[in-house]
Amino acid sequence: DALEAAVVAGHHEGLEVSVNAGVAFAGAWDLAEEGTFGSDETVVLLNTEAGVKTADLLRSHLMGQGV
Repeated sequence: DALEAAVVAGHHEGLEVSVNAGVAFAGAWDLAEEGTFGSDETVVLLNTEAGVKTADLLRSHLMGQGV
């Protein structure tokens, strides 16, 4: 889901990712797991807004998970 992808990108990749961009990250990770991308391909994702704009959504999501 988009919220989870935004959280993972932030915590594991060190990126400030908006919930909207989380949709792109989630889709790209799913496609990568399916083997859609070749090992020599570059995948570019756009983060169209700063993660701080959706901080309340992310905070609420994390609190719901007990984080």
